[in-house]
Amino acid sequence: RKRPTEDYDLFIRLAKAGMRAGRLDQKLIKQRKHPNSMCGSDWDNIKKDIDVMRNEFVQDLGIEATDYEKKLHIAFVEQNLSILNQYQFGEVLSWSNKIIKANSINKIYSSTYFKEQLYLRLIRLIKRKESKNLLDMIKLRQSAEFYDKRISFRDLLYIYRYR
Repeated sequence: RKRPTEDYDLFIRLAKAGMRAGRLDQKLIKQRKHPNSMCGSDWDNIKKDIDVMRNEFVQDLGIEATDYEKKLHIAFVEQNLSILNQYQFGEVLSWSNKIIKANSINKIYSSTYFKEQLYLRLIRLIKRKESKNLLDMIKLRQSAEFYDKRISFRDLLYIYRYR
């Protein structure tokens, strides 16, 4: 089907095929927008399609997400702190763990890259969370191994004090 977000759709399909991606800070080509370009126009329609794909991504893992989880997932992927701050860190961590577990069973995406990306988002979130508590820090430390990571008490203290 024709999607207003053809590029995003392509990237999702490449990820499913096992291709790794990254971000370059340096521009490699010149880009110009033309009047008929979808980029920037009809952003609401583009955003809706991206959100649909993000929810399909969860379905591909065999997870039937509730509306509550869909909203959490989209905010987590986008790192939208204004929405994420409405959730407890434990809820976000539990959701992320659920995704990792489903991927390890269904093997849809590269496990290493997947774990790395979700773990980075968790660290960013807890660092910027307005209210964090020691229980959140302990949960993060306990889950680190699940992401093939180790986190020291010193690092936890740094994260806890981060503003």
